[in-house]
Amino acid sequence: MKIKTKFNLENTVYPIKRHGYNGFIKCKTCNGRGKVSINNTNKEFTCPDCCGIGGRKEWMPDRWVVCTDKISSIGKIDVELYSKKYSKDNKNVFRYMIYSTGIGSGTLWDESDLFLTSKEANLECDNRNKITYE
Repeated sequence: MKIKTKFNLENTVYPIKRHGYNGFIKCKTCNGRGKVSINNTNKEFTCPDCCGIGGRKEWMPDRWVVCTDKISSIGKIDVELYSKKYSKDNKNVFRYMIYSTGIGSGTLWDESDLFLTSKEANLECDNRNKITYE
């Protein structure tokens, strides 16, 4: 039986994953400027709500991002056959190990989370984020 995969050994791939991040929330009082002024005067003062910082850092929920530190070549391909227990039909499921994670020990990436170009990876992140946060 011949198995056809989306990627071949040595293909450069761009993996994506869910990732939380520190977001910056603008202060509502000073609109992110860090300073406030009194009406009809030229005097500016440090914003009393954000103490001149302009906002605050806040941990934002998971978003899909391109793993720029993991861009590398395919080093290993694993094939699993999903049984009827997990799906309606027997399907081949491909997982790929990339060189940056180390051959023989590292993360196996699902085929649906790897892309041949940065543009494809970014578009898929945008689509998944749109679905998740709308």
